[in-house]
Amino acid sequence: LSSSAAGSVGGRGVGLGRRWGAFGVTVLGVSEGRTQVAGFEEIFKRSQIHTAVAECDFLVALMPYTAQSHHMIDASVFAAMPKRAMLINISRGGCVDELALREALKTEQIAGAGLDVFAHEPLDDDDPIWTAPTVLIPPHIGGMSDIYKHQALPFVSQNISPFSPTGPAGLHGVIAVPYPQHTRPARR
Repeated sequence: LSSSAAGSVGGRGVGLGRRWGAFGVTVLGVSEGRTQVAGFEEIFKRSQIHTAVAECDFLVALMPYTAQSHHMIDASVFAAMPKRAMLINISRGGCVDELALREALKTEQIAGAGLDVFAHEPLDDDDPIWTAPTVLIPPHIGGMSDIYKHQALPFVSQNISPFSPTGPAGLHGVIAVPYPQHTRPARR
């Protein structure tokens, strides 16, 4: 990894710089909200994503799913990536244009992908992505580790504490996404 470059799309990639930097990886970022992040050599605006990915060996998608991030990783991004590059998608379904990804893999426009999330889950049993030779699909546990609970519990505690007295307005790091309303069937 020591001569590799990694790009991170989304603000959730802050820890990436420190972790990958320890291996000598040059870490680049794409973010609208930040211009400097410790461990990142450079932060690009979303409009500069093609420049950012042009030399990346790994593109790590870590953004939340919003209207602005819908299909942010699309055919034009895959075209800008080197053929040796790998996509690692641990963001949310919908951030990657999966039809463009399938085509990029099929035509060897990129070297491969690690995919922990999809727009529609679970994937159909007969989806060709399951058998793609350069794709790794973990069982939706891309963020898990032996210390996950120690990392996540403080954040959960921070969010639960204000919820009781103030309701949802007191929560931190919440992204307002409209969810479809589901109705329960009437009991018979």
